[in-house]
Amino acid sequence: MLRAQIVTRAARQFPEGDVQHWWHAPSGAGVRTRFSDDLLWLPHALTHYLRATGDAAVLELSLPFSKARLLRRKPKTPYFTPGISTEQASPWEHAARTIDASLRVGAHGLPLMGSGD
Repeated sequence: MLRAQIVTRAARQFPEGDVQHWWHAPSGAGVRTRFSDDLLWLPHALTHYLRATGDAAVLELSLPFSKARLLRRKPKTPYFTPGISTEQASPWEHAARTIDASLRVGAHGLPLMGSGD
């Protein structure tokens, strides 16, 4: 079940590293936010899955990203159905991009909090 969730969640990630906060199946319509707590679910789940199962074959999957315009500066959370990007990456790369997106810092080197935090 966790492997299936890793695949599902990776497909709800944008190439920039952020993820849909929530969405409705089967259409995929949902919201793209600046919530930073959503970012670390995939790396945490992937690490747990690898330790529990030893199934390194999951790292060989090629999974698509979601595709949508970037969020605007205003903290509005648009509701929409993202497309499917032609860009694909392994679950490892998906997880690395979410970690990178979570490491943003401000002018004084302090971590920036996203909305909802």
